[in-house]
Amino acid sequence: MERAELFPEKFAFFGYGNVERIREPKASQKAEPKNKPARPGRKAEPLLRNIAATVLLQLSGDERGVCAVIFESLPFIPAVSSSRQSLDERASMAVEIANILVSKFANLVSDRTDGLVAVSPPELVALEDARHRNLLMTVRNIVAGKSAEIEKTGKLARHKRPEPLVRRYEYKNGECAARLCFVYLRAAEGRC
Repeated sequence: MERAELFPEKFAFFGYGNVERIREPKASQKAEPKNKPARPGRKAEPLLRNIAATVLLQLSGDERGVCAVIFESLPFIPAVSSSRQSLDERASMAVEIANILVSKFANLVSDRTDGLVAVSPPELVALEDARHRNLLMTVRNIVAGKSAEIEKTGKLARHKRPEPLVRRYEYKNGECAARLCFVYLRAAEGRC
């Protein structure tokens, strides 16, 4: 099974725009700038420039893992001025976009593996949340273009995790565009 097949390409968001996957150029298409020679170990470009919100969801059943959807900026509906939409309304949109994206991912995994996969309710989390601090630091380092193998403490240090699956998306509605990054950290005993 191709991992790329597990990610939805595009979906409509309740008539308020679309969420589309951003296609990454293939390694052979990536060109080094002419003024900078290619060097091994060069720092990767960040997937997002900023982090405005992070939504966590868990997969359970025949496929187990954690999904994090990180937003570069909070989405808004252009017909309603972004200054008139409260932060709570915009965060609620981000949570619902993450919920739909992860549910579509879970359905594709379930269909491809003939397994049962359940999705937990979405949780909007802050870096200061002690319950998720190690997980959030790992996810944010992945999004920042740093190695997934960062210095870890506690429970995460004892288990070698499979490589994370990462895809970038963009919510578009007229002039409004919000980039987001989907990171899936599969549990060591998952089937995907």
